[in-house]
Amino acid sequence: MKRFTDKFKSLETITPEQIADTPTDKLIFITPEYLIPYLEFVKENRRIFNVAVTQPTVVQTNKNFNQYYTDFFYPIMKRFGFTEDVIKYKLTFYLQGMFAVICRWIKGNCAEDVHTMADLLIHCVFAGDLPL
Repeated sequence: MKRFTDKFKSLETITPEQIADTPTDKLIFITPEYLIPYLEFVKENRRIFNVAVTQPTVVQTNKNFNQYYTDFFYPIMKRFGFTEDVIKYKLTFYLQGMFAVICRWIKGNCAEDVHTMADLLIHCVFAGDLPL
């Protein structure tokens, strides 16, 4: 986890306590500046990610996800005005969809460039808003 968080040190970080006062345009993290370091980390550590996918209890995948959900994802979605029911479905769609794309990328030995993958993920999340 330390190596993972180190990838984002150069970016402006937001703590859970700051979410309520941060402008919503600063709460969008499906951008190249956040996705590229994440995808670089995945590519560099694809063997570990295979373990995380096939044996989530070994790397406590669910525990880490639940912490991010509670601290970041949920309060950010609330800031965008989504209701409880919408949040649970939207987050499931975003996170499971992105996870599926990344797993497929890993299975292909991360053959595509991280920039290409970042563009693809952005397009998938924001569907008709951006050209592919």
